[in-house]
Amino acid sequence: MNPFNSGATFLIATLFNLYVLVLVLRFIAKYFNANMDNPVANFVMVATDPLCKPIADYLPDIAGIETVSVFVALAVEFVKYFLLSFLSASLGFDVIAFLVMAIGDLLIQVATVFIYAIIIVVVLRMLMPQTMQQPIVMFLVTITEPLLAPARKLIPLVGGFDLSPLAVLIVLWLIQIIIFNPIFYTGLRMGMS
Repeated sequence: MNPFNSGATFLIATLFNLYVLVLVLRFIAKYFNANMDNPVANFVMVATDPLCKPIADYLPDIAGIETVSVFVALAVEFVKYFLLSFLSASLGFDVIAFLVMAIGDLLIQVATVFIYAIIIVVVLRMLMPQTMQQPIVMFLVTITEPLLAPARKLIPLVGGFDLSPLAVLIVLWLIQIIIFNPIFYTGLRMGMS
């Protein structure tokens, strides 16, 4: 791959992944009823509204899931793979492959958001408890607590340590390895054949 294609591939993947990350944060924040007055939640809404608002009336929420943010995230992922197919000699143009890769990649990003959010919250609780009232930390606590609370009920404290975050991280990694990664790589193999 020539330097121009490498640079363009990096730029497209990075910019599209960052926007999908913000869309994933929107989906999670809405699902877990995050305080939208929080500056982080407010930024997420403002950054994603230009693509989500115009079609929000056509895609109603289903079981508390904001379908518009999921649809837009999948569309952004699809466009990313469409653009990358022009820069890659190994990735052909296959709509079904792009869709499967988009679904797999989106699921991986959702798991990754939870993994990093849990790690950040745990580290800050241990090392800098004074930061727990910062808007970004409060936002992260809001989106991780629904996963951690059930685990805390099942896993007792061990020597005064809360091991529930470790258990949740292991489950998230396993789900990503066993389910989400194979979905993505199935699409990738389809696109390369």
